[in-house]
Amino acid sequence: MQVVRDVGLIRDQSNVVAIGSFDGVHRGHQALIRMAVEKARTARGRVIVLTFDPHPLEVINPARAPLLLTTSEEKRAAIEALGAEYLLVLPFTREMAQKDCQSFAREILRDGIGARRVLVGFNFSFGYRGVGTPQTLGFLGRSLGFEVDVLPPVVIGGETVSSTLIREMLSTGKVGRAAELLGRSYAVTGLVISGHGRGRGLGLPTANLVWPAGKVVPARGVYVVRVEYEGFSYLGVANLGRQPTFGPDGPEDTLEVHLLDFSGDLYGRELTVQFVEWLREEQRFPGVKALLEQVGKDILRARTVLSRERRGGFPFTT
Repeated sequence: MQVVRDVGLIRDQSNVVAIGSFDGVHRGHQALIRMAVEKARTARGRVIVLTFDPHPLEVINPARAPLLLTTSEEKRAAIEALGAEYLLVLPFTREMAQKDCQSFAREILRDGIGARRVLVGFNFSFGYRGVGTPQTLGFLGRSLGFEVDVLPPVVIGGETVSSTLIREMLSTGKVGRAAELLGRSYAVTGLVISGHGRGRGLGLPTANLVWPAGKVVPARGVYVVRVEYEGFSYLGVANLGRQPTFGPDGPEDTLEVHLLDFSGDLYGRELTVQFVEWLREEQRFPGVKALLEQVGKDILRARTVLSRERRGGFPFTT
């Protein structure tokens, strides 16, 4: 998939365009992009996924701008896996925010991209102050020469899938529910940095990860995780928080991951940590002995998850 930032580079009368913020590339987004791929295949056209950077609210109302579920690279990889041929990332500027609906449809979709068909979600909005709706786009499309398809809500477990709902699930540690809505486990990729070395001294070495700026941080607590490293997948137990047993809370949350059945030096390496299941709240223990006893219980529970995943066919490395 090619990433472009200039509409003129991909102009073609056969283009099928899916538009959205696509934060998280969740199951609703996936359905929209898959629909675009099917429409393009039928029409022998090309699939263009159109999104914006930064998130529009960072320009329109920075105080309301959300932390994101995916980094730019995570979003690109997820969209590419769905079969899109081009990812068009348009800079969202104040000038872009002030375009009226007709200007957006004419200048970007028709004259810029040469759209033959445009796909949007049921709650899509566009134009100055977001007054444009899918119905507005359909009306403009008929006058400008492109068709518009609107994806209805994608409902899972009685709730409409949305990035907002997924953020709410993560904020309360409901990573299993978040995974149902995302279509995959919520994950973070980061470099391993040096920590205090306490875990190694206790016989439980941990990898301390740098959390990407601007990305949603789940609720503090202890989690069962999967760790992707150099093509292999390991089971792990992670603590996300401020390590209260070892003194006053630090200024920032940290992510410490203990990989089960692994030995080796991970400093400076890049790991992807997938949040599988919330185990318990982070807590302050009266001493190291009590902490180690609880960590032992956490590991046993994690291995129960491993057994369950194996029955489901997940290829953990042990």
